Amino acid sequence: KADIHDSLFRQQRLSGHAEAAVKADRVWNGLGRLNWGPSHATFKGALGATGDQLEVDFNIADLKPFDDQWTGQVEGSATFSGRMRHPGVVLDARATGLEGPHQLGIGNASLTARVVPDLNAPLMVEARLDKAKLGDLGVDHVTLSVSGTGRVNRGKLAVAGTELALQASLAGGLDREMAWQGTLEQLKLD
Repeated sequence: KADIHDSLFRQQRLSGHAEAAVKADRVWNGLGRLNWGPSHATFKGALGATGDQLEVDFNIADLKPFDDQWTGQVEGSATFSGRMRHPGVVLDARATGLEGPHQLGIGNASLTARVVPDLNAPLMVEARLDKAKLGDLGVDHVTLSVSGTGRVNRGKLAVAGTELALQASLAGGLDREMAWQGTLEQLKLD
């Protein structure tokens, strides 16, 4: 059990409460909330054994305290499952007002994913960026979708804007080191 009061981390107020039973390879009966400046995260559950699930909800009011090169807001939820070393994750996150290095800007972004370490299990990733720019190049939206299993999956990428239109289809899979290898099946660039 831990309580944090009247603390600072990277010039932001830090407070919260956490409790859990902990071993080297498992956390269970976890429950807590962490407040860092205007940002916060809550968690509950377990992680480390078959059937365990650790649920995390987060709201990051500004990315700048995490990394000086980034600004913007991110909120969402994640559920981690299985083993500590290679957990599965179901993620749903949304971001607004992102600005990063190299004149990168993204008005809105969303990411939904289901990824587990079993390469034969279903895999799903859906991502969308709206009003994205990199330097002088701007696009209205970018979408990426991947489905299949870790071992055999297909993906589609679409970029649409007044200066660039691109569509691509990919097929491939992850190896044991979780590195993707595959082929570009189709590319259309306008």
